[in-house]
Amino acid sequence: MTPKPISYYKDLTAGGECKTNLTQNEACVVLKIYDYGVDALNDDDKHLLHSLIGKLKDEIWP
Repeated sequence: MTPKPISYYKDLTAGGECKTNLTQNEACVVLKIYDYGVDALNDDDKHLLHSLIGKLKDEIWP
């Protein structure tokens, strides 16, 4: 399956402020990605990232 371009999602989003609560480990994985990039994540880190993305998705498009 070919991923859709970013423009596909414009009708689903409005932008603006989105807030969510992060666990300490989710916050840590954000900092690790900032420092080393997504390719540096191990399987546990990826699980945390997916959890964080799920929380953000629920705020953006419930």
